[in-house]
Amino acid sequence: MTGVPTRIDVTPNGGGEYDERAVLEKVIEGDRLYVGDRGYAKFALFNKIVAAGSSYVCRLRDNSVWTVVEENYRNDDAELSEVISDEIVEFSKGSGLTHPVRVICIRINPHTTRGKYRGGSSGVDSDGILRIATNLTDVPAETISLIFEKRWAIETFFRFFKHILGCRHLLSHDAEGIALLSIYRGRRIVRSSRAC
Repeated sequence: MTGVPTRIDVTPNGGGEYDERAVLEKVIEGDRLYVGDRGYAKFALFNKIVAAGSSYVCRLRDNSVWTVVEENYRNDDAELSEVISDEIVEFSKGSGLTHPVRVICIRINPHTTRGKYRGGSSGVDSDGILRIATNLTDVPAETISLIFEKRWAIETFFRFFKHILGCRHLLSHDAEGIALLSIYRGRRIVRSSRAC
């Protein structure tokens, strides 16, 4: 595992066939781990990932509802960043899920959206519990939590790309193109052996 992206799909604005989830459904490959945020919590997508021989780790919405089938772990007194629960669950009968789903809940800081420029989070409100769904039933809960946390590396990369380099769209799809862009913009990119 190199820690660098092997594929990037750039889509035009809009929905329908260019919606990120629709594009992902068309390019699902076997032997992969797909990590997604709340917008990707679609049961049909989960089924397609599993059918392709891959796995997923995906954040669920705070209002998600399920029935516990098997409780692996529970600690209602969990501290910040600790696992509250690790359960095999069942969603509504009409969900269409074709495989066992594991939900891991982790204590996080609750927050309310205050807007992008008012010193707060510009994301969706959080009740203080991070809910992660996965089909990985034999991986430690702490590892699943770490996998989701590492997802933010890509967010950090795009923030760097947009705000530091000043790019609004890709001009090139290879490392040399990014290096040329940095020279054009008058900024130096420091190369590092650490992966994003």
